[in-house]
Amino acid sequence: MEARLMNWGTRNWKHRERNPVSAACSVLVLTLLAVALAQERWFWLHGGGCNTSTLGIIQFLGGHFTASSEKHTTFYSSKHELLTNCVTTEIVQQMRMILAFILLTLCCTLFTFVLDTIGVTSRFLKVIRRTAIGSIITVLLCCGICGFCYWITVLLVEWQNTTMPPSSYKVTVRFDIGFYLTAGAGTVAVITTAANSLRRYPPETDDEQGLTENELSPSHSQRESSLQALPSAAPPPPYSP
Repeated sequence: MEARLMNWGTRNWKHRERNPVSAACSVLVLTLLAVALAQERWFWLHGGGCNTSTLGIIQFLGGHFTASSEKHTTFYSSKHELLTNCVTTEIVQQMRMILAFILLTLCCTLFTFVLDTIGVTSRFLKVIRRTAIGSIITVLLCCGICGFCYWITVLLVEWQNTTMPPSSYKVTVRFDIGFYLTAGAGTVAVITTAANSLRRYPPETDDEQGLTENELSPSHSQRESSLQALPSAAPPPPYSP
């Protein structure tokens, strides 16, 4: 019985579907997103009333607004510094939406990596992996993050124009490192989608037939060999009248 289970497990492991190209791309996506999340340079500001030139997503993981008696003046206490005239309540909400999208993207990419690495034998999981559903969701989430970033730049320009000091004549807001890392992660996720969806797979009937043939017990094979090894019966004596 033990030998039968070991034989079945070995043969079943050989029939697991893996995709090393897709798994390597998923690792790259995870790396890019992790680095982007840790970056404090997502937006570059110049010419407005903000007391810093760069803003990052990780700054808004915690923090709160401080009351101000002055008009068109905001104080936001982040983890490391006090941001003056940099953000509004709407901007902070969009920043936290990006943070939530990044965490969802990391979970989805990790799920895709696990499927591509260990291989799957379940028909349902095979369909998910072969159709690259996880990678497609990752691409859509990265596109959503880029859309939120554009929305934030519009809001930042409006607020910086409101708080612009008299000595300044133009407000400039640009994307920075974190945005481009996220866009790169979305591009790599497209390659991951192609590596899974464009790969040729055997039909389900061939997989089931191969698994059925490989799951034959050793006792059955030994029984057939023992029957073949039996000596053939002697021929009957010739007929005599």
